[in-house]
Amino acid sequence: MKKVINTRNIVIAGVALFLVSSLSYMVTAYPNGRTGCTKKTTTAGCNCHNFGTAVTGVFTGPDSVNAGATVQCTLTVTRTGSGNIGCNIAAQIGALAVVSSNLKLQSGELTHTSAQTTNPAIFVFNYTAPAAIGKDTLYATMARGYSGNWNWSPNKILVIKTPTGVENNTTPVSYSLNQNFPNPFNPVTKISYDVASLSKVTLTVYDILGNKVATLVDKKQEAGTYSVDFSGANLSSGMYFYKIEAGDFMAIKKMTLVK
Repeated sequence: MKKVINTRNIVIAGVALFLVSSLSYMVTAYPNGRTGCTKKTTTAGCNCHNFGTAVTGVFTGPDSVNAGATVQCTLTVTRTGSGNIGCNIAAQIGALAVVSSNLKLQSGELTHTSAQTTNPAIFVFNYTAPAAIGKDTLYATMARGYSGNWNWSPNKILVIKTPTGVENNTTPVSYSLNQNFPNPFNPVTKISYDVASLSKVTLTVYDILGNKVATLVDKKQEAGTYSVDFSGANLSSGMYFYKIEAGDFMAIKKMTLVK
């Protein structure tokens, strides 16, 4: 007797297999990284996710680099809701290299070695500037979960200087406060700033509640570029703010202590 084939069951089984396969792909798509998704090469972003603000990223590190020199930079990625974190980092001209073990170099760009479960996820890397002075750009695209959101990170512009560290070999023409480096830090970081003319300079550090935790500079200084180390060895992990006041100039930046 011939068996009667139930086509309805076959169709149901086929659909079920398709759904399982699709779900498996969605959950495992690019678990070991992907490149070519930054604004360096595309405006489409990551086509296996939906664009959204559930994941955000920010670069920290020096704002200027001597030509041919290597500096350390960080991409900090934060998500809301659930889902692992991934990233793609690219430089327009300079060269990138791995520092933290959660990154790998692939096709000249950086991407995660595996989906990151920590939140925020911190990716540390080295940037080597080109030999010519000018400007360069760091790009990043981040993703949250394999069926979640992707988002662009704000680009970071790097000024490539002569090896003297001052392009025109003159004193600063304006006051400025630079981003501390490294950031996040543990326990020591360096804060640099420019003074345009002889001024009374104060540089202070505050916790997130506005309590002063350190006075790093409180004296008159001639025009020039200065740097000072700040240690958070006796402080708790978290966000802190540092403020400079020099003449009529005032600026505040934030930094993160991670222990």
